[in-house]
Amino acid sequence: ATATTEIYTRSHTLALHDALPISDEVLYYVDGDFMSRNDIEVGHISLHPAGIPHGPHPGATERSIGQTETEELAVMVDTFKPLKVTEEAMKIADEDYFKSWLE
Repeated sequence: ATATTEIYTRSHTLALHDALPISDEVLYYVDGDFMSRNDIEVGHISLHPAGIPHGPHPGATERSIGQTETEELAVMVDTFKPLKVTEEAMKIADEDYFKSWLE
């Protein structure tokens, strides 16, 4: 099955990204042991644009079984409009981050 990218109305066709409130998400990892993510350290920042699925990492669900609390602090920001990535941000980008979902 393939996902549709258009929504049809009586008067016109809307591109899916124009019709749904899809936001970008930024996560800043402040402190602790990040149970839902692999290989994340204090100070790590991640960007998940346009609602792209991003978690939990492989094995994280299994590690959470029996846990009653976490020792982590993170700040999550969801935007109403797409973010623009600066040249400075691209200089520190982890080019292999997308591969972490395959491990």
